[in-house]
Amino acid sequence: MLTVSDAPTISFKPGSLGWIKALTVQMTGKSVDAVTAPGGKGRQSVRLQLDDGSTVIATRRAAAARAEAEAGLLQVLSSEGAPVPRVIGFREGLLLQQDGGRNRLSHAMVKADPDRRIALARAAMASLDACRAAMDRRLDVLARLPGLGTRPGWAEDLVSQPYFLSGDLAIARPQVDADALARSLTAAPSRFTRWDARLANGSVQPDGTVLWFDWDMFGRRSGVEDLSWMIADDWWGIDRAPTDDLLAEFIPDETARKLARRLAVLVAANRLKKIAMRLAEAGWTDAEEALRLDRMGAVPSVVDGLCHRMGEIADTDSQTAGFAPWFADVAGALRNRYPTAQA
Repeated sequence: MLTVSDAPTISFKPGSLGWIKALTVQMTGKSVDAVTAPGGKGRQSVRLQLDDGSTVIATRRAAAARAEAEAGLLQVLSSEGAPVPRVIGFREGLLLQQDGGRNRLSHAMVKADPDRRIALARAAMASLDACRAAMDRRLDVLARLPGLGTRPGWAEDLVSQPYFLSGDLAIARPQVDADALARSLTAAPSRFTRWDARLANGSVQPDGTVLWFDWDMFGRRSGVEDLSWMIADDWWGIDRAPTDDLLAEFIPDETARKLARRLAVLVAANRLKKIAMRLAEAGWTDAEEALRLDRMGAVPSVVDGLCHRMGEIADTDSQTAGFAPWFADVAGALRNRYPTAQA
Protein backbone atom coordinates (compact mmCIF):
# COMPACT_ATOMS: atom_id res chain seq x y z
CA MET A 1 0.00 0.00 0.00
CA LEU A 2 1.12 3.54 -0.67
CA THR A 3 1.83 5.73 2.33
CA VAL A 4 -1.06 8.19 2.14
CA SER A 5 -1.76 10.43 5.11
CA ASP A 6 -5.26 10.85 6.47
CA ALA A 7 -4.54 14.53 7.11
CA PRO A 8 -6.88 17.02 5.45
CA THR A 9 -6.08 18.43 2.03
CA ILE A 10 -3.73 21.39 2.26
CA SER A 11 -4.50 24.84 0.89
CA PHE A 12 -1.25 25.70 -0.87
CA LYS A 13 -1.17 25.95 -4.65
CA PRO A 14 -0.29 22.52 -6.09
CA GLY A 15 3.35 22.40 -7.11
CA SER A 16 4.36 25.33 -4.92
CA LEU A 17 7.16 25.04 -2.38
CA GLY A 18 4.67 25.42 0.47
CA TRP A 19 2.57 22.60 -1.00
CA ILE A 20 5.60 20.29 -1.21
CA LYS A 21 6.68 21.10 2.36
CA ALA A 22 3.20 20.63 3.81
CA LEU A 23 2.65 17.29 2.08
CA THR A 24 6.10 16.12 3.16
CA VAL A 25 5.23 16.85 6.80
CA GLN A 26 1.99 14.89 6.39
CA MET A 27 3.73 11.88 4.86
CA THR A 28 6.90 11.78 6.98
CA GLY A 29 6.15 13.69 10.16
CA LYS A 30 9.28 15.75 9.51
CA SER A 31 9.66 19.34 8.40
CA VAL A 32 11.75 20.44 5.41
CA ASP A 33 14.91 22.42 6.19
CA ALA A 34 16.23 22.89 2.64
CA VAL A 35 15.20 22.34 -0.98
CA THR A 36 17.59 21.91 -3.90
CA ALA A 37 17.07 21.01 -7.55
CA PRO A 38 19.51 18.23 -8.58
CA GLY A 39 18.77 18.75 -12.28
CA GLY A 40 18.46 22.51 -12.15
CA LYS A 41 15.37 24.65 -12.51
CA GLY A 42 12.39 23.43 -14.45
CA ARG A 43 12.73 19.75 -13.54
CA GLN A 44 9.99 17.67 -11.96
CA SER A 45 12.01 16.47 -8.97
CA VAL A 46 13.67 18.25 -6.06
CA ARG A 47 15.82 17.06 -3.16
CA LEU A 48 14.44 17.79 0.30
CA GLN A 49 16.60 17.90 3.42
CA LEU A 50 14.46 16.99 6.42
CA ASP A 51 14.85 18.20 9.98
CA ASP A 52 16.64 15.00 11.01
CA GLY A 53 19.35 15.56 8.38
CA SER A 54 18.08 12.88 6.00
CA THR A 55 17.18 13.63 2.38
CA VAL A 56 14.36 12.45 0.12
CA ILE A 57 13.37 13.14 -3.48
CA ALA A 58 10.01 14.77 -4.16
CA THR A 59 8.55 14.29 -7.66
CA ARG A 60 5.51 15.87 -9.23
CA ARG A 61 4.56 14.93 -12.79
CA ALA A 62 2.50 17.03 -15.18
CA ALA A 63 -0.33 14.54 -14.64
CA ALA A 64 -0.95 13.12 -11.17
CA ALA A 65 -1.80 9.76 -12.73
CA ARG A 66 1.75 9.47 -14.08
CA ALA A 67 3.23 10.02 -10.63
CA GLU A 68 0.81 7.46 -9.19
CA ALA A 69 1.81 4.94 -11.86
CA GLU A 70 5.47 5.61 -11.11
CA ALA A 71 4.89 5.09 -7.39
CA GLY A 72 3.06 1.84 -8.04
CA LEU A 73 5.82 0.57 -10.31
CA LEU A 74 8.53 1.42 -7.78
CA GLN A 75 6.63 -0.45 -5.09
CA VAL A 76 6.34 -3.55 -7.26
CA LEU A 77 9.98 -3.48 -8.34
CA SER A 78 11.38 -2.78 -4.88
CA SER A 79 9.24 -5.54 -3.36
CA GLU A 80 10.99 -7.90 -5.78
CA GLY A 81 14.43 -6.63 -4.77
CA ALA A 82 15.08 -4.57 -7.92
CA PRO A 83 17.56 -1.65 -7.70
CA VAL A 84 15.08 1.24 -7.63
CA PRO A 85 14.24 3.91 -5.04
CA ARG A 86 11.99 2.93 -2.15
CA VAL A 87 8.65 4.74 -2.06
CA ILE A 88 8.22 6.81 1.10
CA GLY A 89 4.80 8.20 0.33
CA PHE A 90 2.36 9.44 -2.26
CA ARG A 91 -0.34 12.06 -1.79
CA GLU A 92 -2.21 14.46 -4.06
CA GLY A 93 0.15 13.75 -6.94
CA LEU A 94 3.37 14.21 -4.98
CA LEU A 95 5.70 11.20 -4.83
CA LEU A 96 8.30 11.01 -2.07
CA GLN A 97 11.01 8.47 -2.70
CA GLN A 98 14.39 7.39 -1.45
CA ASP A 99 17.30 9.63 -2.39
CA GLY A 100 19.65 7.51 -4.50
CA GLY A 101 22.59 9.81 -3.81
CA ARG A 102 24.53 12.40 -5.75
CA ASN A 103 26.87 10.14 -7.72
CA ARG A 104 25.09 10.14 -11.07
CA LEU A 105 26.09 7.38 -13.46
CA SER A 106 26.77 9.91 -16.23
CA HIS A 107 29.27 11.83 -14.12
CA ALA A 108 30.89 8.67 -12.76
CA MET A 109 31.44 7.25 -16.27
CA VAL A 110 32.94 10.47 -17.60
CA LYS A 111 35.40 10.62 -14.71
CA ALA A 112 36.33 6.93 -14.84
CA ASP A 113 39.26 5.34 -16.65
CA PRO A 114 38.34 2.99 -19.54
CA ASP A 115 38.26 -0.20 -17.45
CA ARG A 116 36.23 1.41 -14.69
CA ARG A 117 33.85 2.91 -17.26
CA ILE A 118 33.12 -0.55 -18.67
CA ALA A 119 32.59 -1.90 -15.17
CA LEU A 120 30.10 0.87 -14.44
CA ALA A 121 28.29 0.19 -17.71
CA ARG A 122 28.09 -3.51 -16.86
CA ALA A 123 26.66 -2.70 -13.43
CA ALA A 124 24.09 -0.37 -15.02
CA MET A 125 23.00 -3.01 -17.53
CA ALA A 126 22.84 -5.62 -14.77
CA SER A 127 20.55 -3.35 -12.77
CA LEU A 128 18.17 -2.95 -15.70
CA ASP A 129 18.31 -6.71 -16.20
CA ALA A 130 17.35 -7.14 -12.55
CA CYS A 131 14.36 -4.84 -13.06
CA ARG A 132 13.30 -6.92 -16.06
CA ALA A 133 13.68 -10.14 -14.09
CA ALA A 134 11.64 -8.66 -11.24
CA MET A 135 8.81 -7.86 -13.62
CA ASP A 136 9.05 -11.36 -15.13
CA ARG A 137 8.09 -12.57 -11.66
CA ARG A 138 5.06 -10.26 -11.66
CA LEU A 139 3.36 -11.18 -14.90
CA ASP A 140 0.07 -9.95 -13.45
CA VAL A 141 1.51 -6.42 -13.37
CA LEU A 142 3.42 -6.76 -16.64
CA ALA A 143 0.23 -7.62 -18.52
CA ARG A 144 -1.31 -4.29 -17.47
CA LEU A 145 1.58 -2.11 -18.65
CA PRO A 146 1.25 -0.17 -21.90
CA GLY A 147 3.04 -1.21 -25.06
CA LEU A 148 5.74 1.23 -26.19
CA GLY A 149 6.68 1.98 -29.76
CA THR A 150 3.57 0.20 -30.94
CA ARG A 151 1.67 3.16 -32.44
CA PRO A 152 1.16 2.86 -36.21
CA GLY A 153 3.79 5.05 -37.86
CA TRP A 154 6.02 5.23 -34.77
CA ALA A 155 9.00 3.54 -36.45
CA GLU A 156 8.57 5.57 -39.62
CA ASP A 157 8.58 8.78 -37.58
CA LEU A 158 11.75 7.72 -35.77
CA VAL A 159 13.55 6.88 -39.01
CA SER A 160 12.50 10.13 -40.68
CA GLN A 161 13.92 12.53 -38.08
CA PRO A 162 17.54 12.37 -39.33
CA TYR A 163 16.32 13.46 -42.75
CA PHE A 164 15.01 16.70 -41.24
CA LEU A 165 18.35 17.30 -39.52
CA SER A 166 20.12 16.71 -42.83
CA GLY A 167 18.06 19.50 -44.39
CA ASP A 168 18.71 21.82 -41.47
CA LEU A 169 22.47 21.28 -41.72
CA ALA A 170 22.57 21.17 -45.54
CA ILE A 171 24.26 17.76 -45.62
CA ALA A 172 23.48 14.59 -47.56
CA ARG A 173 20.73 12.43 -46.14
CA PRO A 174 21.66 9.00 -44.75
CA GLN A 175 21.69 6.52 -47.62
CA VAL A 176 19.49 3.79 -46.18
CA ASP A 177 16.30 2.00 -47.11
CA ALA A 178 14.09 3.91 -44.71
CA ASP A 179 11.05 1.67 -45.20
CA ALA A 180 13.03 -1.53 -44.62
CA LEU A 181 14.75 -0.03 -41.58
CA ALA A 182 11.41 1.00 -40.08
CA ARG A 183 9.98 -2.48 -40.64
CA SER A 184 13.00 -4.03 -38.95
CA LEU A 185 12.17 -2.16 -35.73
CA THR A 186 8.95 -4.11 -35.22
CA ALA A 187 8.82 -5.91 -31.89
CA ALA A 188 6.09 -7.51 -29.81
CA PRO A 189 5.29 -5.83 -26.46
CA SER A 190 6.32 -8.90 -24.49
CA ARG A 191 8.95 -7.78 -21.97
CA PHE A 192 9.43 -4.98 -19.50
CA THR A 193 11.53 -2.01 -20.58
CA ARG A 194 12.47 1.22 -18.91
CA TRP A 195 12.70 2.76 -22.42
CA ASP A 196 14.67 5.98 -21.88
CA ALA A 197 17.64 4.77 -19.81
CA ARG A 198 19.70 7.94 -19.84
CA LEU A 199 22.89 7.63 -17.79
CA ALA A 200 21.94 10.67 -15.71
CA ASN A 201 18.95 8.71 -14.39
CA GLY A 202 21.17 6.16 -12.69
CA SER A 203 23.15 6.64 -9.49
CA VAL A 204 26.17 4.61 -8.42
CA GLN A 205 25.77 3.19 -4.93
CA PRO A 206 28.60 2.67 -2.41
CA ASP A 207 28.63 -1.07 -3.18
CA GLY A 208 29.11 -0.40 -6.91
CA THR A 209 25.57 -1.25 -7.99
CA VAL A 210 23.47 1.20 -9.97
CA LEU A 211 20.08 2.40 -8.77
CA TRP A 212 17.74 3.61 -11.53
CA PHE A 213 15.40 6.50 -10.75
CA ASP A 214 13.06 8.88 -12.62
CA TRP A 215 10.64 6.23 -13.93
CA ASP A 216 8.40 8.61 -15.83
CA MET A 217 8.29 6.24 -18.82
CA PHE A 218 8.11 2.45 -18.78
CA GLY A 219 6.14 -0.32 -20.41
CA ARG A 220 6.41 -3.40 -22.62
CA ARG A 221 8.29 -4.03 -25.82
CA SER A 222 11.18 -6.35 -26.75
CA GLY A 223 13.14 -5.55 -23.57
CA VAL A 224 16.28 -4.24 -25.30
CA GLU A 225 15.19 -0.64 -25.80
CA ASP A 226 16.63 0.68 -22.56
CA LEU A 227 20.05 -0.68 -23.49
CA SER A 228 19.75 1.09 -26.85
CA TRP A 229 19.13 4.39 -25.09
CA MET A 230 22.05 3.73 -22.78
CA ILE A 231 24.69 3.13 -25.46
CA ALA A 232 23.38 6.10 -27.47
CA ASP A 233 23.76 8.44 -24.50
CA ASP A 234 25.93 11.52 -25.01
CA TRP A 235 28.19 10.52 -22.11
CA TRP A 236 28.56 6.77 -22.83
CA GLY A 237 32.17 7.12 -23.96
CA ILE A 238 32.81 3.41 -24.64
CA ASP A 239 34.13 2.30 -28.01
CA ARG A 240 32.24 -0.02 -30.34
CA ALA A 241 34.08 -3.29 -29.56
CA PRO A 242 33.57 -3.25 -25.77
CA THR A 243 30.05 -1.95 -26.32
CA ASP A 244 29.35 -4.97 -28.53
CA ASP A 245 30.78 -7.23 -25.83
CA LEU A 246 28.46 -5.72 -23.25
CA LEU A 247 25.44 -6.10 -25.51
CA ALA A 248 26.33 -9.74 -26.17
CA GLU A 249 26.59 -10.33 -22.43
CA PHE A 250 23.09 -9.02 -21.72
CA ILE A 251 21.38 -9.76 -25.05
CA PRO A 252 22.47 -13.27 -26.08
CA ASP A 253 20.20 -13.39 -29.14
CA GLU A 254 21.83 -11.85 -32.23
CA THR A 255 18.51 -10.77 -33.75
CA ALA A 256 17.66 -8.89 -30.57
CA ARG A 257 21.12 -7.32 -30.55
CA LYS A 258 20.59 -6.08 -34.10
CA LEU A 259 17.38 -4.43 -32.97
CA ALA A 260 19.19 -2.84 -30.03
CA ARG A 261 21.94 -1.45 -32.27
CA ARG A 262 19.52 -0.14 -34.89
CA LEU A 263 17.47 1.61 -32.25
CA ALA A 264 20.65 3.05 -30.73
CA VAL A 265 21.68 4.52 -34.09
CA LEU A 266 18.30 6.21 -34.47
CA VAL A 267 18.17 7.37 -30.85
CA ALA A 268 21.60 8.96 -31.27
CA ALA A 269 20.55 10.58 -34.56
CA ASN A 270 17.53 12.10 -32.86
CA ARG A 271 19.66 13.18 -29.91
CA LEU A 272 21.88 15.07 -32.35
CA LYS A 273 18.79 16.79 -33.73
CA LYS A 274 18.02 18.06 -30.23
CA ILE A 275 21.64 19.09 -29.69
CA ALA A 276 21.52 21.06 -32.95
CA MET A 277 18.42 22.87 -31.70
CA ARG A 278 20.18 23.62 -28.42
CA LEU A 279 23.19 25.00 -30.29
CA ALA A 280 20.96 27.24 -32.38
CA GLU A 281 19.50 28.71 -29.20
CA ALA A 282 22.51 29.00 -26.90
CA GLY A 283 25.68 27.70 -28.56
CA TRP A 284 28.11 25.23 -27.08
CA THR A 285 28.22 24.64 -23.35
CA ASP A 286 30.76 23.57 -20.78
CA ALA A 287 31.00 19.82 -20.11
CA GLU A 288 31.12 20.18 -16.32
CA GLU A 289 28.05 22.42 -16.30
CA ALA A 290 26.15 20.09 -18.62
CA LEU A 291 26.92 17.10 -16.40
CA ARG A 292 26.11 18.93 -13.18
CA LEU A 293 22.76 20.19 -14.42
CA ASP A 294 21.90 17.05 -16.43
CA ARG A 295 21.85 18.94 -19.70
CA MET A 296 22.33 17.45 -23.17
CA GLY A 297 25.92 17.14 -24.34
CA ALA A 298 26.17 20.25 -26.51
CA VAL A 299 29.94 20.05 -26.03
CA PRO A 300 32.29 19.80 -29.03
CA SER A 301 34.25 16.78 -27.78
CA VAL A 302 31.05 15.03 -26.66
CA VAL A 303 29.38 15.50 -30.05
CA ASP A 304 32.53 14.30 -31.82
CA GLY A 305 32.69 11.22 -29.61
CA LEU A 306 29.01 10.41 -30.03
CA CYS A 307 29.20 10.71 -33.82
CA HIS A 308 32.36 8.60 -34.00
CA ARG A 309 31.00 5.80 -31.80
CA MET A 310 27.61 5.65 -33.45
CA GLY A 311 29.12 5.79 -36.92
CA GLU A 312 31.13 2.68 -36.09
CA ILE A 313 28.07 0.90 -34.69
CA ALA A 314 25.99 1.88 -37.73
CA ASP A 315 28.63 0.50 -40.05
CA THR A 316 28.28 -3.04 -38.64
CA ASP A 317 24.76 -3.50 -40.05
CA SER A 318 23.69 -3.24 -43.68
CA GLN A 319 20.39 -1.65 -42.59
CA THR A 320 22.18 1.27 -40.89
CA ALA A 321 25.54 1.44 -42.72
CA GLY A 322 24.40 4.57 -44.55
CA PHE A 323 24.43 6.40 -41.22
CA ALA A 324 28.20 5.91 -40.79
CA PRO A 325 29.24 8.79 -43.10
CA TRP A 326 26.16 10.75 -42.05
CA PHE A 327 27.29 10.90 -38.41
CA ALA A 328 30.67 12.21 -39.54
CA ASP A 329 28.93 14.81 -41.69
CA VAL A 330 26.79 15.93 -38.77
CA ALA A 331 29.82 16.41 -36.54
CA GLY A 332 31.57 18.43 -39.21
CA ALA A 333 28.52 20.54 -40.00
CA LEU A 334 27.95 21.43 -36.36
CA ARG A 335 31.60 22.39 -35.96
CA ASN A 336 31.47 24.55 -39.08
CA ARG A 337 28.21 26.25 -38.17
CA TYR A 338 29.37 27.07 -34.64
CA PRO A 339 33.10 27.72 -35.14
CA THR A 340 33.67 29.65 -31.93
CA ALA A 341 33.43 26.44 -29.86
CA GLN A 342 36.44 25.36 -27.89
CA ALA A 343 37.08 21.61 -27.57
